[in-house]
Amino acid sequence: MNSSIETIPVHRKRVKPSGRSKWTAKCPSHDESGQSLSVSEDSQGKVLLHCHAGCKTDAVMAALGLKMKDLFPEDGESTHKRQIAETYDYTDEAGKLLYQVVRYTPKDFRQRKPDGAGGWIPNLMDTRRALYRLPQVLEQVNKGGWVFIVEGEKDADALTQLGLVATCNAGGAGKWLDSYSESLKGAQVAILPDNDSPGRKHAETVAAALKGIAADVRVIHLPGLPEKGDMSDWVAAGGTVDNLKKIITAPPVGLASLLDRIAEFVSDYVVFAKPAQLHAVVLWIMHTHLIDQFEATPYLNVKSPEKGSGKTRVYEVAELLVRNSWRCVNPSEAVFYRKIEAHNPTMLLDEVDAIWNHTTASQHEGLRAGINAGYRRGVTVDRCAGQKGDKLVSFPVFCAKSLAGIGKLPDTSADRSRPNERGRKTKQEEDKRYS
Repeated sequence: MNSSIETIPVHRKRVKPSGRSKWTAKCPSHDESGQSLSVSEDSQGKVLLHCHAGCKTDAVMAALGLKMKDLFPEDGESTHKRQIAETYDYTDEAGKLLYQVVRYTPKDFRQRKPDGAGGWIPNLMDTRRALYRLPQVLEQVNKGGWVFIVEGEKDADALTQLGLVATCNAGGAGKWLDSYSESLKGAQVAILPDNDSPGRKHAETVAAALKGIAADVRVIHLPGLPEKGDMSDWVAAGGTVDNLKKIITAPPVGLASLLDRIAEFVSDYVVFAKPAQLHAVVLWIMHTHLIDQFEATPYLNVKSPEKGSGKTRVYEVAELLVRNSWRCVNPSEAVFYRKIEAHNPTMLLDEVDAIWNHTTASQHEGLRAGINAGYRRGVTVDRCAGQKGDKLVSFPVFCAKSLAGIGKLPDTSADRSRPNERGRKTKQEEDKRYS
């Protein structure tokens, strides 16, 4: 972590400012009633701790749950190179400042509260927490208008510039408090999550917290948002108020109707020998969008006894419909687990027969092991990374996967898969290829 006074959690004990760039606090290493711990920072960014009662620095750090290296700037760089890029004020109902969220360059976020003397205390302790732009939010709730909940202050400001009322909580995803929900009692709320797993989980958490409190709660997944994209990206790409209103006011589509529409689209381009084969593909496509709710995932095995049987056609269509598609052939082991860690994709792996071919088995052993293990959430592969190869990293291998190829899969992979066998392409499929 980057060292600075603000990164040392002395806020676990009561903190008081003591001169410029210095604080005093109760020492966590021994019982006391006074303020014996001094905290300051030198010109190179190193945090200095001194207990006037005689506790050694390593004992103080251990009591804080930190290591000695946490006192030093990361990579030897001075934290004085860090610059404030933006500050975001959190106020009470009357507009009185409660605290600030500070965004730094290089990217980092901290929270601080006024000390009453023109300075700042780098922690919130027992400070009341409030929604961002609380006065505007309460005014909008009273009017009966829509309040938009996003993940960060930058996104809220982007919507505010469009003339909308938007808010968020300090700390981003996973930091929603029950007290925030009370400020939205009777409100019409649209939650706009970031397009990543933490963002989607945060949206679900907020929606659940507002159930029975807000009058209307809708989670809106913005179309065309890139992986890990947010509301600011959507606005920068040309998103407008009219676009947003159309999305919010569009009538909800029931699950049965949505599955029927997917089935209709898929069957327009792919011919299946049995209705059950179509149903399996449609349900698997839907499963990819709900993958965050599952602890295990069944693989879709698109197989055939010969070439020219329409396996690629299935992937051409599925690629348009699955969540965050990654269509690939023979990825390296390193690409496999790094791609999953970075993007949590839906993997459409083609030509798997080449990977399981006994003549090349030794070349793909790690990849096969990752595929076989990656059907269950929480499974990881451990690898050495870093420039010197001395950093141990655990890479997740769980994601939705489809395996396409000629012939049968080995039992270890077949047991985790739902087979979908193809025959030779029909004239109808050839005619639909470029339509």
